[in-house]
This record gives sequence, structure tokens and C-alpha cells, in this order.
Amino acid sequence: MLEIHAQADATGVEVLAAAVSTAVRALGCEADAGAVVRLVGHDALARLGAGIADARMSLDARVDGTEFVVVLSDRGEPIDGPPEGLLDLVAAGAVTSIDARAGDDANVVEVRFVLPAHVTAVDISDVTPQPDDVPTSDVELTIRPFEPSDARELARTIYRCYGWTYPIVDLYHPERVAEQTLGGARIGEVAVTSSGEIAAHWGALYLTDSCVETGGTVTDPRFRGRGLAGTLGDRLLARLRERHVIGRLREPVMTHPATQHIALTEGATIVGAYLHYTRPIQQVGITAGLEPARGSICVAYSALEPLTPAELSVPSAYRHLVESIVVDAGWPRTFSDSPLEAASSTEFAVSFDTANQRARIDVTTVGTDLIDALDHNLAQLHESGVQYVGVRLPATDQALAHVGADLPSLGLGFAAYIPEFWPADVLILQWLASADVDTTHFVYASPAVESRVQRVLTEVQQAEYRGRARARRARHGRIQQ
Repeated sequence: MLEIHAQADATGVEVLAAAVSTAVRALGCEADAGAVVRLVGHDALARLGAGIADARMSLDARVDGTEFVVVLSDRGEPIDGPPEGLLDLVAAGAVTSIDARAGDDANVVEVRFVLPAHVTAVDISDVTPQPDDVPTSDVELTIRPFEPSDARELARTIYRCYGWTYPIVDLYHPERVAEQTLGGARIGEVAVTSSGEIAAHWGALYLTDSCVETGGTVTDPRFRGRGLAGTLGDRLLARLRERHVIGRLREPVMTHPATQHIALTEGATIVGAYLHYTRPIQQVGITAGLEPARGSICVAYSALEPLTPAELSVPSAYRHLVESIVVDAGWPRTFSDSPLEAASSTEFAVSFDTANQRARIDVTTVGTDLIDALDHNLAQLHESGVQYVGVRLPATDQALAHVGADLPSLGLGFAAYIPEFWPADVLILQWLASADVDTTHFVYASPAVESRVQRVLTEVQQAEYRGRARARRARHGRIQQ
């Protein structure tokens, strides 16, 4: 839609800001896009000092489904995270997410603004919620693949069954789901009546080219007892296998054991748990109103195709948990104790989820500055009000075990280990604003699930203690100086 190159000076920044502001207004977006571009642009100017041959800034902007994406790039000194102040704008809701990274030949900051369709929820003025004891129906159903035009009816069915309490918020927004389906990021199976009303659904969202997250499962109470969930799940699994998807992720809640049990009976391995991961949720028929604390979930993984053997390099603090997962699953993984030399700088991207007050740091290359780079960005994220940060690390990078030995001192505890995810195996760590996790409402499908979740919680709480101790030492050092 837009492609602009500007000189790296104050005038160039204003040119870029004005162009984006005009485009955003024309699309009906109310966010102050100009202010965001100015912030990113002036950060680039600070890094484009003397001696930089290509002192230009480039801007690409386009509509991506229900969002307007602005990408600014420069060839200055490597960026070490989102520009100062940008996270505050994200937290305030001015933008939905950011992605700041140092690429091979340029620094890139990607900012996403929501278009009106992104926040337009389904119209439920004529939808009546269905009680669980509603009489069953014998209406004939057709089972077929989910289509973009089904998005509205899916949202209506979810509201009919769960009100506004369903944890996957996207499904209440038909335009988002339709665009994801059109773009190939989402697939699914549905059972529909002759009038197009959705009786049941099971879907999958692509997380990477080789891994999907399945879920969005719903069955209208009027059509229960027909085995629809099983039928749709089998059809969806067959499609995933046809597409040669390697891994299937599920995120069972810990407020009841049903989804955990389904994952386990279908051969999944519990590979971790994300603690205080979501905003407080309410689940109709499960929780007594809105949960008082942030929600936590299990992470379950199934290999749909044989995994390629790999050698892992995991910091010692997390290795025992990864080893136990690998042994339980029988995956062809070995562990290296011979660290290779790390790159000079860490390459990573930072993204932000406004709705859940959480962020993610994706490390693609482990550098000798890994600890400092993560420390800097975690501090920024904490100051902006983030409640949860997930850090994805390449577990097959042979420098990780050595360079990442001190990661627990940043308050980073184990979250999950996922094979062949991105594009290789990934070790996921988690930082919590508070590791005081109330487990009294957790329900487990088996003692094995309980044991793994409790081990993750213990690791996170120990990491929080080490992180606070490190912060106290740092403050003491500043006072002494």
C-alpha cells in the first residue's frame, strides 16, 4: 500500500509520520499512528550516527486482514529492543503489537494498528443462550470444512453456549476469523444445519509452518450426544496429516481435567505449563464467576510425523525438566555438553499482546550478550506493566547451554519445551510479574500432569527469588557507587 524512503533526519521522520497518519485516518483507524512513527523514527536517528553509509529510513505499510501493519527499517547500529516509550503506547492500546528485531541487513520495527473490523464483535441481539439441559434436536447435520463465511455463525454458536466467557477472544470477532481462514492461517471442521447454523466446530491455527494449535472446540447443547466432537476432531487430524504438519499443540485449561484428558488419551505429552498467562477468565459451568487471578494453562504436544533426530543444548537449570519430557515422549533427542562459540550479538524480536498484558521475546540467534539483551528488554517490559513474558530460545543452538547458564537470575523459569517448532526445537522460559500462583483451583487429569505442573511452578518461583536477589544486588551496587 505504501513504500517510502526518507533521509535520516527530522524532516524525513515527519514525512514518514504524515504519510502513515493520512493512511490510517483514511482506513477509519483512530490511533495516533504519527506519534508512533515519530518515536520509532527518532530512535533510528539516534542509531544512524556518523560513519553510516546508508543513512536512510524505509517504511512499508499495508493492510493485513483486520490490521494495518507499518514496518520501519534502518541500517544503523543494531537495535536492542523496542524504542523507549513504544511499549507504553502498546500498553495504552494505541497499537496491538510490536515486533522489533535486528535482521541480517537492517533493523526492523513492525507495528500493528487495529482497523475498525478488528474490534467489531458479533451481533448477538437475536441470539438466545442455551442452557445445558435444553432438549436435544434430531435435525440433520452436514459435516464439512470450515469456510470464511462461517465465521459469523461460529461466533453466534459460541455466544449461545458460553456467553462472553469463551477464552479464545478472536472467535467473537468474525472479521478476524474470516481473514485468518482466507489467508490459510486457520482451518477447521464444522457440523451445520441446512440453514447454516453451526452445531459444532473444531479448528486449528498455524503457529509456524510445521506446528498448529488446535482448539476452538464447541458443541451446541441441542446437538450433544452424537459424537460430533470426535468426528470433527478425526477429520481435522486427517487434514493436518495430509498437509504434513509435524506438531500439534494444545493448551488445556487447569480449571477442569476434560481437555487435559482428551489430549492425553490421544497420545499427547504434557510439555510444560504457562502460569498467570491470560487475563482472569470465567468459564460457564466450570468456574464460579470470574476467576480472581490470571489464568494458567497446560501445554500438550503431539508429533504427527516422526521427528528428525536432534542434539540439544539446554542450560543446566532447565535440563532436567527437558530430559524428563523427552524420555516420557520417546523423542530422538540427545544433549550436548560441548558448547560452541556464540555469535557476537543476540538476534531477537519482541512482540506484545495488549489484551492479556503479556509479551514474547523470540531469540533466533544466541549471542554472547544474551543475558544483557534479555535483561534490558525484560526491564522495559516490566516498567510498561506487562504481567507475563515468554522467552523462546533455540534449543539446538549449541551455544545456549553455556551462554544461557545465568538465565534464572533474570527471573526466567521453565515454561515448555517444544520440538521442531520454530523451525527447530524451542526452549520456552517464562517471567511472571508475580509467581504467587494459587493452585487450589487447579484440577489435573492424572498424577503425572500434576507432577509436571508443580515442577514448573517450583522452577518459576525459584527463578523469581533469584531475579529479586539479583535486582537487590544491583540496587546495592548503585548505592555503593
